[in-house]
Amino acid sequence: MHDGAKRLGAERNIRRALTGHGHAGTSILGNMSCVQQGRPMDTTMQLLFALVMGVLSVELFSRAWLGFLGILADMVLFFRKKRQSQAVMSRLGMHLGIALLCSLSLILCFHLYLVRYGLGKTESEQLFYFLASVVRLTIFIKDIGRHIDALFSCDQDADDDP
Repeated sequence: MHDGAKRLGAERNIRRALTGHGHAGTSILGNMSCVQQGRPMDTTMQLLFALVMGVLSVELFSRAWLGFLGILADMVLFFRKKRQSQAVMSRLGMHLGIALLCSLSLILCFHLYLVRYGLGKTESEQLFYFLASVVRLTIFIKDIGRHIDALFSCDQDADDDP
């Protein structure tokens, strides 16, 4: 009977650890913030994640925006009779898929970064995010004219590389 009580106590402790009940902020399956787990994340890793998130957020946003512009370009070319309906539907599906996939991926990345893992709160993280996003945005703006021209091009393969 003594072993049964020990086993029951051990199972209860495991259940509490997994669900966070009874131990404030120490859930293994709950919010996986390193600070809440009692293990502060290394500052270098936080800054690395901020850099990656800065580049990734601009990349996903720019691809989503180009997908949306591609939808508009397909509509304009279709109504001006510069594209056949089959080609427009094919490109429209591709651009819609890109816009949706990148938009939803961006939302998911921000949810994971800010809410789930609780990152991006310190000034140094925000500065590194800002610097990385400015560098990536500069590259995007430099090439935006070429991408928009490709969207309005009547060539079928002109905008395959967003």
